[in-house]
Amino acid sequence: MNRLHPYILLLCTASFCLSIHNSIIAQPGEINKVILLQHDETTKQKLANFISGGIEKPVDINGTSAESFTTAALKYLGMPHCMGGNGRTSKNNKGRKCIDCSGLLNASFADTGIPLNIHSSQELARYGKLIADSALIKKGDLLFFVHSYRPKDSTIVITHSGIALENGLMVHTSASRGVEITRYSTDYWGSRLVFATRIFE
Repeated sequence: MNRLHPYILLLCTASFCLSIHNSIIAQPGEINKVILLQHDETTKQKLANFISGGIEKPVDINGTSAESFTTAALKYLGMPHCMGGNGRTSKNNKGRKCIDCSGLLNASFADTGIPLNIHSSQELARYGKLIADSALIKKGDLLFFVHSYRPKDSTIVITHSGIALENGLMVHTSASRGVEITRYSTDYWGSRLVFATRIFE
């Protein structure tokens, strides 16, 4: 019998246990790993609460491949960052098109016909097969990070997202440099990568 992390055991004694039991049965080791690898108790608790809200939701990829999805994302290279931007709206950026991290995922889904119109890293992290081991990340996987900024909403734990490319690279939206390619194993990003999800098999 797999031994679950205490936070998950606590959640399973609560009324919302049924909302997460399928994921626990499917991948107890992976879920444990996501929580246990965090260094502070607050983040562990927030992740446990996040997991209780439902993870590994299915995605209709509508015949799209990982190659098409990443190609769509790369078309936004160089676009400047703005909070709430999705590549089509300028918000307060003086009429220029701009985009944020979850906006890049949102726009790439839209451009490839995947009906996942969500503009929130935390909510996007609920979709696809959870990958806790960074060594198993493949091109097209969605990458999720913690502690990239201090959110006003105290329930938010997933603060950044990106899309995996090949050879340890990702395309994501940097607050200072806009959409760029960088390594997700750098000291900064590697210490904040909490898990990936896979929607393309």
